Amino acid sequence: MADDLRQRIAEAIANAECEKQPRCADCMADAVMSVVEDEALDRMTEHFVNETKVRSMDFRNGMSMDLEPARELAAVWVGCARGMLGDAPNYTETKVTYTVSLAGEVEEYAFTLQRVGKLTPHEARQRAERERDEWRERAERAGTERDELRSLIRPLTYATPCEYDHDDHCQAHSLHSRPCPHARAQELLAALDALPEETTDGQ
Repeated sequence: MADDLRQRIAEAIANAECEKQPRCADCMADAVMSVVEDEALDRMTEHFVNETKVRSMDFRNGMSMDLEPARELAAVWVGCARGMLGDAPNYTETKVTYTVSLAGEVEEYAFTLQRVGKLTPHEARQRAERERDEWRERAERAGTERDELRSLIRPLTYATPCEYDHDDHCQAHSLHSRPCPHARAQELLAALDALPEETTDGQ
């Protein structure tokens, strides 16, 4: 590709003509720029086609157009994307007004251009809603499990207050530990009973 470009530039310089003076620098520069612009457009179009895998477009009125020969279209798309996005980090939304049909009806459209890998507000809201639903489901499941655990613990726990001897043994519940597990279980049950009903139900 480089050799072909070099050859085309050399031919353009050789064929550059000027009515005022031979080997005019401006004329040769214009000839080189013309070749370079064509090459840049070709490469831009090739990159666009390879990235998007789009090779043709069909329109509603039945007209179809091959994209590969339409270099100008690809160049315009790339230029518009850069111009519309500007410094926007994620996306941009551009409102456009068209006058359609012979009756002069006006229609408005909004073009949303998004950087690859970034989120639009709509996508961010959808993700937040999914995460909210997941956490709500977890909360509901945790509330159900908590209620079940409470119903299991309560019958196994003595309400009798603990009485410790000089060896820190609970004489009331015949357990050789302090604090007594029954006392801790009573504290947990009291904390669960004190929770608001909507929190206990996971709402």
